[in-house]
Amino acid sequence: MLSDAISILDKIISLLQNKNAREKEFLREYIVQLFSDLSSVHVDYRNSFIEFRILIEDSRVPISDIQHRMSDRKQTLKHIRSKIIALTNELSHRNKGSEELNYFVSELTNYFNLGSGRSSSLHPMITQTWYTTLLDILIHAGKNKAFNRNECQQWSAIFLDEISRRWSAVAVAYAKLVVSITL
Repeated sequence: MLSDAISILDKIISLLQNKNAREKEFLREYIVQLFSDLSSVHVDYRNSFIEFRILIEDSRVPISDIQHRMSDRKQTLKHIRSKIIALTNELSHRNKGSEELNYFVSELTNYFNLGSGRSSSLHPMITQTWYTTLLDILIHAGKNKAFNRNECQQWSAIFLDEISRRWSAVAVAYAKLVVSITL
């Protein structure tokens, strides 16, 4: 009888260990790919905003050309941004993760969210992304007869600073998550 109880306990422990190992492996592969994809998006954002600043400084470039270039550029990694946002949405709805996973998901959401009040079709918590906000600024600027290129340059500088700050927060959350999964 005692040996049967010990055998059952051994089986339960073995099942729990296997489940934990599978969860760790899934998270390890999933999170690494997610962070890699986000790295690509981040580089694209930074390059886009730098390109925007260069274009806006050149008074020979019409605002409509800048709008079209940024609109086209927005499509470059849209599929990856959509995937990241969808996966972030799924993880945030499950909310069964560790503290570190929840922190990482929160920072991912914050990375994309500009909180302008207009809902994104990709994620209910993300109200507007960087490209959409930048395009809105350009559209507004294009309608304004007293268009101020300096103001747009200031916005691009703010975007670059903010996206760098948010990237740092995501990187910290990622590091904490990787350490928690590894240990």
